[in-house]
Amino acid sequence: MLIRSFFAVFCLFLSGCFAHSFPTANSFIEVGEVSDHKAEVVQVFVDANGTFYPNGWQRFSSIRSPWKADSLLNSLDEGEALRSLIEKEEVRQLQEIKNAADRSDRIFVLIHGFNNTVDEAMPAYSEIERKLDLREDDLVVRFYWDGLTGKRGGQAKIWFNAVGYSQLAGLRGLRRMLSQINDKPIYLISHSRGASVITSALANPVYDPDFLEDTQAVVRTWGSEYQNFFAPGPVAENENRFHILMLAPAIDRVDFCDESQQRTTDGGYDCKKFKNLGQQLASLRYTVNTGDPILDKIVGLSNNFNPTGLGVDPKVGAFLRANHYPFMVEHKFDRPMGDHKFLNYVKHSSFDAMLAEEGIGKTD
Repeated sequence: MLIRSFFAVFCLFLSGCFAHSFPTANSFIEVGEVSDHKAEVVQVFVDANGTFYPNGWQRFSSIRSPWKADSLLNSLDEGEALRSLIEKEEVRQLQEIKNAADRSDRIFVLIHGFNNTVDEAMPAYSEIERKLDLREDDLVVRFYWDGLTGKRGGQAKIWFNAVGYSQLAGLRGLRRMLSQINDKPIYLISHSRGASVITSALANPVYDPDFLEDTQAVVRTWGSEYQNFFAPGPVAENENRFHILMLAPAIDRVDFCDESQQRTTDGGYDCKKFKNLGQQLASLRYTVNTGDPILDKIVGLSNNFNPTGLGVDPKVGAFLRANHYPFMVEHKFDRPMGDHKFLNYVKHSSFDAMLAEEGIGKTD
Protein backbone atom coordinates (compact mmCIF):
# COMPACT_ATOMS: atom_id res chain seq x y z
CA MET A 1 0.00 0.00 0.00
CA LEU A 2 2.91 2.35 0.82
CA ILE A 3 4.56 1.71 -2.56
CA ARG A 4 1.27 2.23 -4.40
CA SER A 5 0.71 5.53 -2.57
CA PHE A 6 4.20 6.65 -3.49
CA PHE A 7 3.61 5.99 -7.17
CA ALA A 8 0.39 7.99 -7.06
CA VAL A 9 2.32 10.94 -5.64
CA PHE A 10 5.19 10.31 -8.03
CA CYS A 11 2.95 10.41 -11.10
CA LEU A 12 1.49 13.69 -9.86
CA PHE A 13 5.04 15.04 -9.51
CA LEU A 14 5.76 14.27 -13.15
CA SER A 15 3.21 16.87 -14.21
CA GLY A 16 5.36 19.68 -12.81
CA CYS A 17 7.35 22.11 -14.95
CA PHE A 18 11.14 22.06 -15.34
CA ALA A 19 13.92 23.73 -17.32
CA HIS A 20 17.66 23.89 -17.80
CA SER A 21 19.73 25.99 -15.43
CA PHE A 22 21.61 28.72 -17.29
CA PRO A 23 24.46 31.04 -16.27
CA THR A 24 23.57 34.59 -15.37
CA ALA A 25 26.90 35.83 -16.75
CA ASN A 26 27.86 36.10 -20.42
CA SER A 27 31.62 35.92 -19.86
CA PHE A 28 33.94 33.58 -17.97
CA ILE A 29 36.04 33.29 -15.95
CA GLU A 30 34.66 36.09 -13.78
CA VAL A 31 37.15 37.19 -11.14
CA GLY A 32 36.22 39.09 -8.01
CA GLU A 33 36.44 39.38 -4.25
CA VAL A 34 33.87 38.70 -1.56
CA SER A 35 33.23 41.76 0.62
CA ASP A 36 34.55 40.40 3.92
CA HIS A 37 37.74 38.73 2.71
CA LYS A 38 40.47 39.22 0.12
CA ALA A 39 40.53 35.76 -1.39
CA GLU A 40 40.31 35.57 -5.16
CA VAL A 41 36.97 34.23 -6.40
CA VAL A 42 36.23 32.82 -9.85
CA GLN A 43 33.04 31.43 -11.35
CA VAL A 44 32.74 28.64 -13.91
CA PHE A 45 29.63 27.04 -15.37
CA VAL A 46 29.35 23.75 -17.26
CA ASP A 47 26.34 22.50 -19.17
CA ALA A 48 24.59 19.12 -19.01
CA ASN A 49 27.55 17.41 -20.69
CA GLY A 50 30.26 19.09 -18.64
CA THR A 51 31.08 21.57 -21.41
CA PHE A 52 32.29 24.99 -20.23
CA TYR A 53 30.05 27.87 -21.24
CA PRO A 54 32.09 30.15 -23.52
CA ASN A 55 32.30 33.92 -23.48
CA GLY A 56 29.48 35.35 -25.57
CA TRP A 57 27.27 32.25 -25.38
CA GLN A 58 24.11 34.39 -25.13
CA ARG A 59 24.41 35.60 -28.71
CA PHE A 60 23.53 32.15 -30.05
CA SER A 61 19.78 32.14 -30.57
CA SER A 62 19.21 28.42 -30.04
CA ILE A 63 20.47 28.56 -26.44
CA ARG A 64 17.41 29.68 -24.57
CA SER A 65 14.58 28.26 -22.53
CA PRO A 66 13.04 25.96 -23.65
CA TRP A 67 16.26 24.47 -24.98
CA LYS A 68 15.52 21.64 -27.40
CA ALA A 69 19.20 20.78 -27.94
CA ASP A 70 19.75 20.27 -24.18
CA SER A 71 23.52 20.98 -24.40
CA LEU A 72 26.02 23.32 -26.06
CA LEU A 73 27.63 20.71 -28.30
CA ASN A 74 24.24 19.53 -29.47
CA SER A 75 23.16 23.00 -30.63
CA LEU A 76 23.80 21.91 -34.20
CA ASP A 77 21.74 24.62 -35.87
CA GLU A 78 24.43 27.12 -34.86
CA GLY A 79 26.96 25.33 -37.08
CA GLU A 80 30.72 25.24 -36.59
CA ALA A 81 30.95 28.76 -35.14
CA LEU A 82 29.65 27.64 -31.75
CA ARG A 83 31.68 24.44 -31.64
CA SER A 84 34.87 26.30 -32.54
CA LEU A 85 34.18 28.88 -29.84
CA ILE A 86 33.51 26.17 -27.25
CA GLU A 87 36.78 24.39 -27.98
CA LYS A 88 38.80 27.61 -27.95
CA GLU A 89 37.17 28.87 -24.76
CA GLU A 90 37.69 25.62 -22.88
CA VAL A 91 41.44 25.87 -23.49
CA ARG A 92 41.45 29.49 -22.33
CA GLN A 93 39.33 28.91 -19.23
CA LEU A 94 41.36 25.92 -18.08
CA GLN A 95 44.51 28.00 -18.46
CA GLU A 96 42.89 30.79 -16.45
CA ILE A 97 42.11 28.28 -13.69
CA LYS A 98 45.70 27.07 -13.74
CA ASN A 99 47.01 30.63 -13.50
CA ALA A 100 44.69 31.45 -10.59
CA ALA A 101 45.64 28.23 -8.78
CA ASP A 102 49.36 28.80 -9.32
CA ARG A 103 49.20 32.12 -7.48
CA SER A 104 47.17 30.64 -4.59
CA ASP A 105 48.09 28.56 -1.54
CA ARG A 106 44.74 26.82 -0.98
CA ILE A 107 41.84 26.11 -3.33
CA PHE A 108 38.17 25.90 -2.28
CA VAL A 109 35.67 24.51 -4.80
CA LEU A 110 31.97 24.98 -4.00
CA ILE A 111 29.51 22.67 -5.81
CA HIS A 112 25.71 22.90 -5.58
CA GLY A 113 23.21 20.09 -6.09
CA PHE A 114 20.39 19.36 -8.52
CA ASN A 115 17.49 21.79 -8.93
CA ASN A 116 19.58 24.91 -8.28
CA THR A 117 19.83 28.07 -10.32
CA VAL A 118 22.77 30.44 -9.91
CA ASP A 119 20.62 32.80 -7.84
CA GLU A 120 19.46 29.96 -5.60
CA ALA A 121 22.98 28.62 -5.00
CA MET A 122 24.53 32.03 -4.33
CA PRO A 123 23.29 32.55 -0.72
CA ALA A 124 24.73 29.18 0.31
CA TYR A 125 28.02 29.89 -1.47
CA SER A 126 28.25 33.26 0.29
CA GLU A 127 27.53 31.67 3.67
CA ILE A 128 30.22 29.03 3.10
CA GLU A 129 32.72 31.76 2.27
CA ARG A 130 31.68 33.65 5.41
CA LYS A 131 32.37 30.58 7.54
CA LEU A 132 35.73 29.75 5.95
CA ASP A 133 38.92 31.22 7.38
CA LEU A 134 39.83 32.65 4.00
CA ARG A 135 43.14 34.39 3.40
CA GLU A 136 44.46 36.77 0.78
CA ASP A 137 46.33 33.98 -1.00
CA ASP A 138 43.35 31.60 -1.23
CA LEU A 139 41.27 30.83 -4.33
CA VAL A 140 37.53 30.12 -4.24
CA VAL A 141 35.94 28.50 -7.29
CA ARG A 142 32.17 28.75 -7.47
CA PHE A 143 31.43 25.74 -9.66
CA TYR A 144 28.02 25.72 -11.35
CA TRP A 145 26.58 22.85 -13.36
CA ASP A 146 23.26 22.25 -15.08
CA GLY A 147 21.37 20.22 -12.49
CA LEU A 148 18.13 21.44 -14.09
CA THR A 149 15.49 23.34 -12.18
CA GLY A 150 11.91 22.42 -11.40
CA LYS A 151 8.99 23.73 -9.42
CA ARG A 152 6.68 21.58 -7.33
CA GLY A 153 6.41 18.19 -9.06
CA GLY A 154 9.04 19.20 -11.59
CA GLN A 155 11.68 18.30 -9.01
CA ALA A 156 10.83 14.61 -9.39
CA LYS A 157 10.74 14.86 -13.17
CA ILE A 158 14.24 16.34 -13.43
CA TRP A 159 15.87 13.91 -10.99
CA PHE A 160 16.62 11.13 -13.46
CA ASN A 161 18.42 13.35 -15.98
CA ALA A 162 20.10 15.39 -13.24
CA VAL A 163 21.71 12.17 -11.98
CA GLY A 164 23.46 11.66 -15.33
CA TYR A 165 24.23 15.34 -15.76
CA SER A 166 26.02 15.41 -12.40
CA GLN A 167 28.24 12.55 -13.55
CA LEU A 168 29.18 14.29 -16.80
CA ALA A 169 29.74 17.59 -14.96
CA GLY A 170 32.30 15.76 -12.83
CA LEU A 171 33.81 13.62 -15.57
CA ARG A 172 34.30 16.37 -18.15
CA GLY A 173 34.05 19.60 -16.15
CA LEU A 174 35.46 19.29 -12.66
CA ARG A 175 38.03 16.61 -13.59
CA ARG A 176 39.64 18.80 -16.26
CA MET A 177 39.66 21.71 -13.86
CA LEU A 178 41.33 19.74 -11.05
CA SER A 179 43.94 18.45 -13.50
CA GLN A 180 45.19 22.02 -13.99
CA ILE A 181 46.18 22.37 -10.33
CA ASN A 182 49.55 21.29 -8.93
CA ASP A 183 50.68 20.52 -5.37
CA LYS A 184 47.84 22.30 -3.53
CA PRO A 185 45.35 21.47 -0.78
CA ILE A 186 41.97 21.46 -2.54
CA TYR A 187 38.76 21.56 -0.48
CA LEU A 188 35.73 20.30 -2.40
CA ILE A 189 32.50 21.31 -0.65
CA SER A 190 29.28 19.92 -2.14
CA HIS A 191 25.57 19.72 -1.50
CA SER A 192 23.13 17.00 -2.57
CA ARG A 193 23.92 15.64 -6.05
CA GLY A 194 27.06 17.77 -6.11
CA ALA A 195 28.63 14.79 -4.29
CA SER A 196 28.29 12.83 -7.54
CA VAL A 197 30.11 15.59 -9.41
CA ILE A 198 33.06 14.94 -7.08
CA THR A 199 33.04 11.13 -7.19
CA SER A 200 32.71 11.24 -11.00
CA ALA A 201 35.64 13.63 -11.24
CA LEU A 202 37.90 11.31 -9.24
CA ALA A 203 36.98 8.11 -11.11
CA ASN A 204 34.68 7.20 -14.02
CA PRO A 205 31.08 6.56 -12.89
CA VAL A 206 28.54 3.82 -13.51
CA TYR A 207 25.60 5.31 -15.44
CA ASP A 208 21.92 4.55 -15.61
CA PRO A 209 21.77 2.26 -18.69
CA ASP A 210 19.06 4.25 -20.47
CA PHE A 211 20.83 7.55 -19.87
CA LEU A 212 24.10 6.09 -21.16
CA GLU A 213 22.51 4.66 -24.31
CA ASP A 214 20.65 7.88 -25.12
CA THR A 215 23.72 10.07 -24.55
CA GLN A 216 25.98 7.79 -26.58
CA ALA A 217 23.57 8.07 -29.52
CA VAL A 218 23.75 11.86 -29.38
CA VAL A 219 27.54 11.95 -28.99
CA ARG A 220 27.99 9.79 -32.11
CA THR A 221 26.46 12.59 -34.18
CA TRP A 222 29.25 14.98 -33.13
CA GLY A 223 32.03 13.22 -35.04
CA SER A 224 35.16 11.22 -34.29
CA GLU A 225 36.81 13.97 -32.23
CA TYR A 226 34.38 13.13 -29.41
CA GLN A 227 34.87 9.36 -29.46
CA ASN A 228 36.51 9.53 -26.02
CA PHE A 229 33.66 11.53 -24.53
CA PHE A 230 33.04 8.98 -21.75
CA ALA A 231 36.74 8.26 -21.18
CA PRO A 232 38.61 11.58 -21.13
CA GLY A 233 41.53 10.20 -19.14
CA PRO A 234 41.94 10.08 -15.34
CA VAL A 235 42.35 13.14 -13.16
CA ALA A 236 46.03 14.12 -13.28
CA GLU A 237 48.15 12.91 -10.34
CA ASN A 238 49.69 16.31 -9.57
CA GLU A 239 50.46 15.76 -5.87
CA ASN A 240 47.38 17.68 -4.75
CA ARG A 241 45.54 16.90 -1.50
CA PHE A 242 41.78 16.53 -1.96
CA HIS A 243 39.67 17.22 1.14
CA ILE A 244 35.99 16.42 0.47
CA LEU A 245 33.10 17.78 2.54
CA MET A 246 29.69 16.49 1.43
CA LEU A 247 26.50 18.08 2.75
CA ALA A 248 23.34 15.98 2.26
CA PRO A 249 25.10 13.70 -0.24
CA ALA A 250 22.49 12.38 -2.69
CA ILE A 251 24.61 9.36 -3.59
CA ASP A 252 24.88 5.72 -2.55
CA ARG A 253 27.05 2.62 -3.03
CA VAL A 254 26.54 2.72 -6.79
CA ASP A 255 28.34 6.06 -6.96
CA PHE A 256 31.45 4.34 -5.59
CA CYS A 257 31.28 1.39 -7.99
CA ASP A 258 34.12 0.91 -10.44
CA GLU A 259 33.24 1.69 -14.07
CA SER A 260 33.75 -2.02 -14.91
CA GLN A 261 30.48 -2.64 -13.03
CA GLN A 262 28.38 -0.78 -15.62
CA ARG A 263 24.86 -2.18 -15.72
CA THR A 264 23.19 -3.30 -18.93
CA THR A 265 19.66 -3.19 -17.50
CA ASP A 266 17.78 -1.07 -14.98
CA GLY A 267 17.49 -3.98 -12.55
CA GLY A 268 19.33 -4.16 -9.24
CA TYR A 269 22.78 -5.69 -9.07
CA ASP A 270 25.66 -6.32 -6.69
CA CYS A 271 28.75 -4.17 -7.20
CA LYS A 272 31.74 -6.53 -7.14
CA LYS A 273 34.44 -3.88 -7.48
CA PHE A 274 34.66 -0.39 -6.03
CA LYS A 275 36.47 2.73 -7.25
CA ASN A 276 40.05 3.60 -6.58
CA LEU A 277 39.64 7.27 -5.65
CA GLY A 278 43.33 7.99 -6.15
CA GLN A 279 46.40 8.81 -4.10
CA GLN A 280 45.50 12.49 -3.83
CA LEU A 281 42.42 11.94 -1.65
CA ALA A 282 43.31 13.16 1.86
CA SER A 283 39.92 13.13 3.62
CA LEU A 284 36.20 12.60 2.99
CA ARG A 285 33.55 13.86 5.40
CA TYR A 286 29.80 13.64 4.94
CA THR A 287 26.61 14.48 6.83
CA VAL A 288 23.90 12.02 7.81
CA ASN A 289 20.48 13.53 8.45
CA THR A 290 17.87 10.82 8.95
CA GLY A 291 15.10 13.40 8.58
CA ASP A 292 16.02 14.63 5.06
CA PRO A 293 12.78 14.16 3.02
CA ILE A 294 14.42 14.49 -0.40
CA LEU A 295 17.15 11.92 0.25
CA ASP A 296 14.50 9.65 1.77
CA LYS A 297 12.37 10.00 -1.41
CA ILE A 298 9.42 11.17 0.72
CA VAL A 299 8.33 7.68 1.84
CA GLY A 300 11.54 5.82 2.70
CA LEU A 301 12.67 4.83 -0.79
CA SER A 302 16.26 6.06 -0.64
CA ASN A 303 17.38 2.70 -2.08
CA ASN A 304 15.29 3.19 -5.24
CA PHE A 305 15.26 5.42 -8.32
CA ASN A 306 19.02 6.15 -8.33
CA PRO A 307 19.78 5.56 -4.63
CA THR A 308 20.53 8.46 -2.27
CA GLY A 309 21.24 6.67 0.98
CA LEU A 310 24.63 8.03 2.04
CA GLY A 311 23.21 11.26 3.45
CA VAL A 312 20.15 9.75 5.15
CA ASP A 313 20.90 6.12 6.07
CA PRO A 314 23.87 5.51 8.43
CA LYS A 315 24.17 1.91 7.20
CA VAL A 316 25.35 3.01 3.75
CA GLY A 317 28.38 4.89 5.04
CA ALA A 318 29.09 2.17 7.60
CA PHE A 319 29.31 -0.41 4.80
CA LEU A 320 31.60 1.78 2.68
CA ARG A 321 33.89 2.55 5.64
CA ALA A 322 34.09 -1.06 6.81
CA ASN A 323 34.72 -2.61 3.41
CA HIS A 324 36.40 -0.07 1.14
CA TYR A 325 37.04 3.45 2.45
CA PRO A 326 38.10 3.45 6.14
CA PHE A 327 39.05 7.13 5.94
CA MET A 328 35.43 8.29 5.53
CA VAL A 329 34.11 10.31 8.48
CA GLU A 330 30.41 10.56 9.30
CA HIS A 331 28.94 13.75 10.78
CA LYS A 332 25.51 12.68 11.99
CA PHE A 333 22.91 15.25 12.98
CA ASP A 334 22.06 15.00 16.68
CA ARG A 335 18.49 15.88 15.83
CA PRO A 336 17.00 15.02 12.42
CA MET A 337 16.29 18.08 10.27
CA GLY A 338 13.26 17.77 7.99
CA ASP A 339 14.84 19.81 5.24
CA HIS A 340 17.18 19.44 2.25
CA LYS A 341 17.90 23.10 1.46
CA PHE A 342 21.55 23.91 0.72
CA LEU A 343 21.63 27.04 2.87
CA ASN A 344 20.15 25.27 5.89
CA TYR A 345 22.79 22.56 5.71
CA VAL A 346 25.52 25.21 5.49
CA LYS A 347 24.10 26.90 8.61
CA HIS A 348 23.96 23.64 10.57
CA SER A 349 26.42 22.96 13.39
CA SER A 350 27.56 19.74 11.68
CA PHE A 351 29.08 21.84 8.90
CA ASP A 352 30.86 23.95 11.51
CA ALA A 353 32.29 20.73 12.97
CA MET A 354 33.49 19.65 9.54
CA LEU A 355 35.28 22.94 8.99
CA ALA A 356 36.81 22.86 12.46
CA GLU A 357 38.15 19.33 12.05
CA GLU A 358 39.67 20.25 8.69
CA GLY A 359 41.17 23.40 10.25
CA ILE A 360 39.57 25.75 7.73
CA GLY A 361 36.73 27.35 9.71
CA LYS A 362 36.76 30.74 11.38
CA THR A 363 37.54 30.49 15.06
CA ASP A 364 36.10 33.82 16.22
